[in-house]
Amino acid sequence: MRYQARLEKLVLGVFSKTKPVSFFLTDEIFVQFGKAVRANPNVFDQNRISAGFSYEIVKNVKTSIAYLNIIQERNSGKDFDDAHALWVVLTFDNLFSQFRRK
Repeated sequence: MRYQARLEKLVLGVFSKTKPVSFFLTDEIFVQFGKAVRANPNVFDQNRISAGFSYEIVKNVKTSIAYLNIIQERNSGKDFDDAHALWVVLTFDNLFSQFRRK
């Protein structure tokens, strides 16, 4: 199971006057439960924190670039992994609707 909190601020006119740019900050927590983790000393799995921006390339196509910090607990319950990543996402939002006749 996971829970994500996201704070996003839309900023117009940073790169273009017509295409919106938004900056975001997220915190996502993962927990485990059930038979798979019954013998583990913990239910916490990982916490992912990211900060970045999104830019609409063309109508209904958006790219997001973010720095991602991942803190993950190992099965021992005593050791943690700390990873840093560059996260690049390409999102197609209702892409085919723009080709329909009106």
